[in-house]
Amino acid sequence: MRVWHAFFEGRVQGVGFRFTAEQLAFMLSAHGWVKNLSDGRVELVTDKKELIDALAKMKKPYGIFVKAVDVREEENDEPLEGFEIRF
Repeated sequence: MRVWHAFFEGRVQGVGFRFTAEQLAFMLSAHGWVKNLSDGRVELVTDKKELIDALAKMKKPYGIFVKAVDVREEENDEPLEGFEIRF
């Protein structure tokens, strides 16, 4: 299965970024997961690039400041069912 794997940098932790990702994933019928990383970034894997594009455009109204997004398309052996916030 081909998926989109993204790393978001900036002020993306402690501002509701993962919960926003979960809500957008539901609206887009996207599958995958999102989690905070110890270095301050947020990692996201999804089957729909539209989810990553929408999150990359988030600005002040949501308190999210995305400075950089590293996105790559890759093969994934893990089946994606639903969308989850990982801890």
